[in-house]
Amino acid sequence: MKRKERYYQTMLSTGDVARIFEVYPGTIRRWCAEGRIRSYRSGPRACRRFLREDVAVAYLDRSFQKYFRNHNNHPYASRS
Repeated sequence: MKRKERYYQTMLSTGDVARIFEVYPGTIRRWCAEGRIRSYRSGPRACRRFLREDVAVAYLDRSFQKYFRNHNNHPYASRS
């Protein structure tokens, strides 16, 4: 097996990422188009693949945003 193929096998699929975020796969594809999460295209069908590190960063970012939205009295919450 080639090194590049082995590398892509350790990456997550769109379905894997959708299960992590508890959203539909279409939502993950939209987030990719919006630039909210980074993806790589691989294989003959150009399937999206995601590095675990990129998914972790996006997950933390989403968690922080949800936290601050739900805690308006937090000193770091943005005041509108």
